Amino acid sequence: MTETKKKAGMHVGVQGMETSKVDLQFLTRHGVTHMNGGVEDYEVEILVRHREEAAAEGVSFEATHIGLDRSITLAIDPERDRAIDELCQSIENAGRAGIRALFYNFCILDHVHFRNIRGGLHNFQEVWPDEGDVDMYKLAQIFRDVEYPYMLMPDHAPGHPDDARHPEGSFRVGQAWAFQFGYIIALIQAVNAQS
Repeated sequence: MTETKKKAGMHVGVQGMETSKVDLQFLTRHGVTHMNGGVEDYEVEILVRHREEAAAEGVSFEATHIGLDRSITLAIDPERDRAIDELCQSIENAGRAGIRALFYNFCILDHVHFRNIRGGLHNFQEVWPDEGDVDMYKLAQIFRDVEYPYMLMPDHAPGHPDDARHPEGSFRVGQAWAFQFGYIIALIQAVNAQS
């Protein structure tokens, strides 16, 4: 009896884009329906506004990044206690606003920067996903097999002078990002089609 592989719960996503109409329509036009977006503040109303703006264009605003005050990381009192209280309030606000995650540079496997390189540690060049040393198809199979349910997202894109920035969008509104979104979507579809 042949074992049927499970379909991947993973999906293409993005970080570093805003909830402007230009950015959100760019994402949905290229099949991206999940984001880790930027916010100007962590008040409940602001977080809800960003989540609702994204949802209105068909994008799930799943997470945002949060900075840690230096007083926390350097253990500077009494500022540290105030900064921890503010951080806790931001976490509570995100929960109230329906935001699934807040990120700082901790090791949480909630989204994967799905990119390719040539070279190795301290000596590498970022390249298109189909050009580097990493077997991206094999990686997508592994993520499927371990039932990874979150975002695979481009991290950086090689630049090209013909790929000019949109005047009203983030720097990621462009051909390079569209190509990478399509590549990731195609890999997810390919590994899901395997039986």
